[in-house]
Amino acid sequence: MYFALYSISAGVVNTIVMGAPVFVGVLAWVILREAFYCCDVILMTINFAGLLLIVQPPFLFPSESMDHSKKMELLGVVAAFASMILTALSSICLRLLGLMNVNTTKIVLYLSLCAVILSAGMGAFTQRWSIPPCGRIRYLLVGIGLMSYLYHCLLSYAFATTEKSYFVSVMSSIQVPLTIIMELTILGVTPDWLSGIGIFLVICTACGVVHRERGVEERDQGQAIEREEAHMRLEIEADKQDSPED
Repeated sequence: MYFALYSISAGVVNTIVMGAPVFVGVLAWVILREAFYCCDVILMTINFAGLLLIVQPPFLFPSESMDHSKKMELLGVVAAFASMILTALSSICLRLLGLMNVNTTKIVLYLSLCAVILSAGMGAFTQRWSIPPCGRIRYLLVGIGLMSYLYHCLLSYAFATTEKSYFVSVMSSIQVPLTIIMELTILGVTPDWLSGIGIFLVICTACGVVHRERGVEERDQGQAIEREEAHMRLEIEADKQDSPED
């Protein structure tokens, strides 16, 4: 994800990564046996169309010239797409750990240990051990570390305590419009019109998932009430049959 942020705009990266709720639904259906409906297939198709408009691959947009910057953008999009798949898988794993009653602090601890070990290995492989100069850059890096730690703590707690992993992933996608607004106001970066349409489609799929989730919950609650009422009627009829006749 960090490589993708170096290559393309933050709004586009977050839009691609936050397309994970659709894939979370598929993985939750396969691994956790959660419900998966026909409307989810439609939402997945719309989400994929939005991703294509954001990515703009050369075999669909041949007028684009493949210079060095365009190749770096394409690599950044591929990295963001891989980050989206890994985000979906980590969401399912977090839900599984929540079902096993694993403490949230332990999850973040192992995540931090893996990050330290892998980062040290990457630094040893690339031979880049330069420490950033003291000042704004170092303060920004420390701030990124603290915010990432709090983000993973809250996200792990949400996945561990919430029954629907789908809903948590969708709520996380609210950062997409926030990132675009902040990038526009702070950095002055605006996406092109095709990417804007793709971002709009991805956000619409997230809203569609929220609407579908609410409808499913209301239907389940209605069915539970109907079953309870039917059970009470059966008990009343059984009591009437067992009572002595006058």
